[in-house]
Amino acid sequence: MNAYILFLSKAILSSGLFYLWYLLVLKNQKMHVFNRHFLRAAVVASLLLPTTNISYNLVTKSQNLVAIKMLQVISGGEEADVVVSSGTQSWFTMEHVLFSLYAFVIGILLVWSIIPIVRLFKIKSGSRVSKYPGYNLIHVNIPSAPFSFLNNLYWNESTDPETDPGKQMMVHELCHIKQKHSYDNLLMQLVLVVFWINPFYWLMRKELTMVHEFIADEAAIAPNDTDTFARMLLHARYANLFPTIAHSFFHSPIKRRLTMLTKSPNTSFAGLRRILALPLYLGIATLCSFKITNTPQTRATERTLIVLDAGHGGKDNGAYNNDGLLEKNVAMQITNNLNRLAKEYNIDVVLTRDGDNYPTLAERVKMANEAHAALFVSIHTNSKLPGRDSVSDYEIYVSKGNKQLPQSLLLGSAIAGRLATQGLTLPIKEKRIHVLNENDNPAVLIECGDIRNPSQMAMLKDPAKSEQYCRNILSGIVDFVNSKDKK
Repeated sequence: MNAYILFLSKAILSSGLFYLWYLLVLKNQKMHVFNRHFLRAAVVASLLLPTTNISYNLVTKSQNLVAIKMLQVISGGEEADVVVSSGTQSWFTMEHVLFSLYAFVIGILLVWSIIPIVRLFKIKSGSRVSKYPGYNLIHVNIPSAPFSFLNNLYWNESTDPETDPGKQMMVHELCHIKQKHSYDNLLMQLVLVVFWINPFYWLMRKELTMVHEFIADEAAIAPNDTDTFARMLLHARYANLFPTIAHSFFHSPIKRRLTMLTKSPNTSFAGLRRILALPLYLGIATLCSFKITNTPQTRATERTLIVLDAGHGGKDNGAYNNDGLLEKNVAMQITNNLNRLAKEYNIDVVLTRDGDNYPTLAERVKMANEAHAALFVSIHTNSKLPGRDSVSDYEIYVSKGNKQLPQSLLLGSAIAGRLATQGLTLPIKEKRIHVLNENDNPAVLIECGDIRNPSQMAMLKDPAKSEQYCRNILSGIVDFVNSKDKK
């Protein structure tokens, strides 16, 4: 949900900048074809640019050796694998309510958009249709006709197509059909249905419709022939039957169309207006997608090999929540992020699994022992259910059966200390978990939040917060590796 809100915010910002540029530089200029392309591209770009991510990592020096505060170990019980549990959780949260309201409006707008299209095809099916190369002429008795949709021209039978005004109206509507203006309208309608909250898309749709009329007017009427244009308007009265889908000759504001027809075709600085659109796109792309991160240079003093274990996998889903989020997928996501960032910390990684497969617990231990790594970290999520009050959302486990228990405790304390800077408290608990107990290396298991807690899972889905979380784990590992107290 947070990611979608961020996307909407960026889309509104970028589309607002595009629309402001259009108002200041392009609106009411005789550059109709260019303006059409600009408005369409602006809508598409405002939806694509927020999805891009150009990062620049600004690395600053920091002290490598950190005094690790040894945390007290809490008894967690006897021998156990990681518990897989299920249960129910209330769906009624403010986040879900807002999302439901947003989706409800989308549903209303979708129905509102489909009804005019259905009506148009219903009119076509009940009317006499004459087929011509490239279009269908549909004979109707509708006051708002003529209007066009896709390759269908709805023609009012009371209008004589042999008169000069009739011929020009015919050319006007055929221009809409030949230049496929209806596809622009359908694109804008789809965008408005899904992103109805963005006011600039509504304004862009209005301007794009006007540009369509300017293009068709120029095709139908000789320059400065406003008398003919006025006579054409007298052949029918203003109507508003299909305002969002079809092109009605009498729908768009008349004054702007008359003004545009009498305007000089020589637009001042036309070439410059076109060329400056390119740096506008580049500037907005940079604004929406460029991110500077300031990462302290916490690096292991020597190249260090570690084993990362994404819990569960394959047929073993682990814990889950009512939204269908699976522990095995969350663990894999965190592990992949750790692996991606590890080289910045002078750390090499061996993964016990790199996809949706299930190595047995014995296979994971064997892989770790044979790698002769410096340490082992297993990634999981908790599942906090009623009656399990002793379970914390975030936890670190060590095992008394581990041959290097003091070092495991030191490793867990270092990671917990770093995550505390992010506002997270991770108690260290002892339990004879197989992958820790049988490991020859210092080994910890990290419970990365409660999978049934929406806010905690939202943090892991947020790219910036998730990266900070993973960097804190890696920084804790570096603190452990570089610690003077390490023996």
